[in-house]
Amino acid sequence: MSADEPDELLCEGAELVRFEQYDAFMEKQDAMLACVEMHDEDGACAYLPALEAELQRYQEQAYLLDPYLERLVVPVAQAMRTQVLESSCLSMVPVARLLYMYTKVRGYKVVSRFFPHQVREMPLLLDVLERFESPTWECLYVLLLWLSSMVLVPFPLHRGTPSPAERIHRLSTRFLSRPGKERDAASIVLGRLYARQESEVLFSAFLQGAEQATASLEPTGVLQTLCAFVKQADASVIRAHYDAMLRVIAHLRTVDARNILVDRYAIKLEGRLAMQDPRDSHVDTLLHALAHADSRVRYSAAKGTARVASRLPHAWRAQILEALLTMLSEHILSHTMPDGLHEPGAFNEQTAETLRCVDLHGVSEYTWHGVFLALAECIRRAAVPIDVRMVYWTLTGLVFDVRRATGSTGTSVRDACCYVLWSLARTRDAPHVLAVPIAQRLIIAATLDRDVAVRRAASAAFQEWVGRATVPHGIDILRTADFAAVGTRRHAYLTCAPFVAQFDTYRPGLVAYAERSLLSHWDSAVRILGAQALAHMLAGRDARPVLQRLCPRSASHDTDVAHGALVALAHLVRDHPPLAQEASRAALSTSPSVWHAPGGASILASACHVVSLGPLPTDTAPLRSLWDEAVLRPEVEVQDMVVASIQALKDHAIVHDLVRTWLDTWPSLPPDTQCVAAKAMGVVDVYADERCERLCDVLRSGAVEARCAAARSLSTLPTHRVVPALRAGLHDMTTDARGDVGSWVRMACIESLGAVECDADTLVDMAGLLMERIDTVRVKAAEVLSRMNEPWRDAIGDPSLLRDASYAFPHLMPLLHVPAYRFSLLRSLVRTIGSRSDVALRVAGQALVQWAKQASSDEVHDVCGMLYRQASTHARDNRTFVPVLQTVQLLLDWDVRLDVSLLTRFVRLACHHVEKVHSVPRLLAAMRICVHASQVPGAVPDAAVYLIPFLTHRYPTVRIHTSEQLFLLAQELSMEYDTTEIEAALLDTPWATAPPTDLGTVSTHIVHRIYDILAAKHRAP
Repeated sequence: MSADEPDELLCEGAELVRFEQYDAFMEKQDAMLACVEMHDEDGACAYLPALEAELQRYQEQAYLLDPYLERLVVPVAQAMRTQVLESSCLSMVPVARLLYMYTKVRGYKVVSRFFPHQVREMPLLLDVLERFESPTWECLYVLLLWLSSMVLVPFPLHRGTPSPAERIHRLSTRFLSRPGKERDAASIVLGRLYARQESEVLFSAFLQGAEQATASLEPTGVLQTLCAFVKQADASVIRAHYDAMLRVIAHLRTVDARNILVDRYAIKLEGRLAMQDPRDSHVDTLLHALAHADSRVRYSAAKGTARVASRLPHAWRAQILEALLTMLSEHILSHTMPDGLHEPGAFNEQTAETLRCVDLHGVSEYTWHGVFLALAECIRRAAVPIDVRMVYWTLTGLVFDVRRATGSTGTSVRDACCYVLWSLARTRDAPHVLAVPIAQRLIIAATLDRDVAVRRAASAAFQEWVGRATVPHGIDILRTADFAAVGTRRHAYLTCAPFVAQFDTYRPGLVAYAERSLLSHWDSAVRILGAQALAHMLAGRDARPVLQRLCPRSASHDTDVAHGALVALAHLVRDHPPLAQEASRAALSTSPSVWHAPGGASILASACHVVSLGPLPTDTAPLRSLWDEAVLRPEVEVQDMVVASIQALKDHAIVHDLVRTWLDTWPSLPPDTQCVAAKAMGVVDVYADERCERLCDVLRSGAVEARCAAARSLSTLPTHRVVPALRAGLHDMTTDARGDVGSWVRMACIESLGAVECDADTLVDMAGLLMERIDTVRVKAAEVLSRMNEPWRDAIGDPSLLRDASYAFPHLMPLLHVPAYRFSLLRSLVRTIGSRSDVALRVAGQALVQWAKQASSDEVHDVCGMLYRQASTHARDNRTFVPVLQTVQLLLDWDVRLDVSLLTRFVRLACHHVEKVHSVPRLLAAMRICVHASQVPGAVPDAAVYLIPFLTHRYPTVRIHTSEQLFLLAQELSMEYDTTEIEAALLDTPWATAPPTDLGTVSTHIVHRIYDILAAKHRAP
């Protein structure tokens, strides 16, 4: 379902019905404006993130702000006016940002209505804009929008020297070459300025300059200005400059031929100019632009085409329609198209179905999208006659979903077709006789389309037809499959579609679309959901005809087709058990060639799934071939389905023979086959002793996936034999490139132990996993222990809370007071601290330190004794030895008092043959323990001497860290003793670059000087 993630964000729960936080929003906005009034820019900016985030929620439903908009915008606009009057540019920034957010959400046209319109303030506004040295773009944008509102006020702008019009012209043209929003606002200002009757001289000068424009960004701004001008100006003014604007368009397209924005605004301008003089050249340009690669250009061309068509005589409008329909038939073989497309006539269902089956792989998505947009705009404006042929093409486009090499195409086409049908429903002379066939297709798109935008667009169009025509069961359907309900794909497929399918009018189309399109879709998630939807729609009805059509498709060499058929068979058989045998035969007829093709794993899994739902086939050879191929696959989905099919047939000889073969040839089995076999041995009932022995061996030495499977399967075998093996699995610490894969085994073992009868020693081992670094292991251990033992349930509480490490470790650390569990808990806790992660040091380590400071000295001594015994036992295993040293170091760092004799033994153990050690973490931990021990009176008489090998070690990192620790120690001693010589020697010696053999003398001198000072300090009373 990854492809449908946006659906989850557009579900019913995200729908808004009003401005819910209006009071809280106004309170924050008033507080921000109060800060602005006091020129507290930082305070005002502090409120902006919350205000912007709240407004952003209404981006898709901005109309909900309309009842409140005047109360929201006017105070902010007045604050902007005050800042302009006071020439306070700095305090204007938060106000401008908030105003920009209003324009972003609701649109500048609506928001600018609430800007002040006093003409006397124009000179002040121009002064501010001209004086700005480095304004933010938000300030420029909102001030220019304010200026554009003032330009509309009817008062003379050409009086004075320089006149306000000249100042506006000079100021705004500076921003036309900017790439940001200020260019958009400047073009609006200039367009409205030039549309005034007295601005003809300025506009002529602007056009002359535009014909010589060469800057890369300037063409876009010029064309935006011309679009705004043509929209505002009188027809006589436009006609006076018509030829000049055509020359500008031609020139700017050569200046920046690859700029999509230039193309967009050029097409937009051509469409508006064509309304004054609808020449063939304009219409031809607009029709060609419908096939442009950029959707924004196509939108502009579609609107322009509709505007031009609305101004043409009725005979010419028919020519526009013919041209659009001709573009749809490009790249389609003429002999494959039905005869009904050549001449208008009554709607024919057979013609629509024939056109749907035409090969559309050669069709351009861009062309179809642009043409359907143009048809929708033309129909909405009643600019073309209603023709049944456009309905045929639109219903075909509604299911246009062709897979290309780069991915799926057709979403924009289907969305545009919904727009066509929505517009058709709203026309005065809509052909209501087409209401039923159109509604049947729309409800298919609304409930079973892959994309949320198409589903919602189809639902909106269906709603229009329900409201304006006689649509069977329309109201009942809208109660379940409305605009919001189809927002989530799963809900649309599994709830809305089955509900609609209960009506005879719609069920055949829904079932046919699911069977024909969804089950062979290129997206596997759609195939799976489509199969589920098909089964839901056929629940309680005769599914045999559908199953008989699906069975041959399971043998297809197209992996998508075969997989969809097999998944559908599995879901149909689950609801219709009498069909199981026939479906099983079809599953076993899959072509072996597709097993190795891309997507073959899904086919194997689905085939095994179907087999698991039916009886043993008469001919078992295909089944054994299927199993032999499936057990070689590494995909978990395939392995689980193989095991499910083996479990379903476990009482038959074919399964017994398979298990016997596995047991006899286990060492030679591939790792993936061993994993499947280990899973299967937990669901069969034969050879119990041999299975138990084999699974215990796998748990000790198999691949990690096989060990996990073996651990789970052992829970079904005799307890007295499996518990020791599962207990050993609790301490699996295997790691590889994927991380701590041993945690998978530990979780599987504790889960299996929870299903068998355990003794007290086993509970002790299981308790150790409560101190795990990985949260899922902690939670699983807590769940199992709580289920098995009443006292543990009281001690642990809610297991789900242990997912939070900051709660888990402080909550569980008091368990160290219980001697029976102390070693098991400590062993896991040491591993957690040794991981050196943020959680380990900040949470687990601090929890242990706090416990040690509050525990009795005997308990701390016992813990440290356990640490020493663990370290001395595993002195050659750095995976155990280093975490123990790091735990001891942590306790010493936080001034936890250790027994002197025990600390002495730790130092000697840690520093033994240090010059031969290669592990840097081990060396650093040992060095820090030695530094700490040297400061403890009576610990190690010559502890400081142990530091010399660290200062002369062959690893520069060890030498550098040791010198740093000694420097810190010297600084601490300098409060009572003179350590200037030691500090100078430590700073002047090149520990990183000097050869270790040259550092012996200075290292010995430094360490002996520190030893002398420490000895004197220890002797002092």
